[in-house]
Amino acid sequence: MRIWQNEVSLSAQMNTDDDDEIKEFGDLLAVDEDLADSISSRLDIMKFIHQLPPKQYKVFILVVFKGLKYKQVAKLLHISVQAVSKNYRKALAFINKSLEK
Repeated sequence: MRIWQNEVSLSAQMNTDDDDEIKEFGDLLAVDEDLADSISSRLDIMKFIHQLPPKQYKVFILVVFKGLKYKQVAKLLHISVQAVSKNYRKALAFINKSLEK
């Protein structure tokens, strides 16, 4: 039977004192609570993003998630840079207002 490197390191970790393992597990639980809050917040934000009007949604996704510049978004959507800016600001305002509720 072949023992993989990960299995060896895992078995070496299993031989530590029980108190240390419990403390580390408690630390992991605390991190998981923070992670759960973070995931919940992100899900709320995504819910609000999906409620945006189509043009604001497209602009927001392209700017925030794709990292495009306003000029690139304007060219891609065949609108002015000012229209990109206006739609982005409206999208941000809607999301911020929704998060305050």
